[in-house]
Amino acid sequence: MKRTALALAAMSICAAPALAASITLKFDSDNGNDQQAVFHDDGTMTSAAGNGTYTYDEATSKMCIESDAYNGCLIFDDPKNEVGHASAYTGDNGASGTATVIAVEE
Repeated sequence: MKRTALALAAMSICAAPALAASITLKFDSDNGNDQQAVFHDDGTMTSAAGNGTYTYDEATSKMCIESDAYNGCLIFDDPKNEVGHASAYTGDNGASGTATVIAVEE
């Protein structure tokens, strides 16, 4: 569950509130714990693993999340909010993988 939430946190980084009303990310974790989450511009996120809140710092590409399943931060290598864009991420717990934007709503 913790790696799932971490992946969700990573997704939210790609969904900076100023960029879109919501963004849906698919996390392909290096450990095989793949997940999907929707990040809303009001700082909330929803996923099958649970709901929570997130913050994103554009200057550092760092997203921090608090949810029922995970509390931690992710750093993205190359975040963007375009459908199909993929970015590697690393979590503060050592988790890593690739987050892909699969939907954007403005």
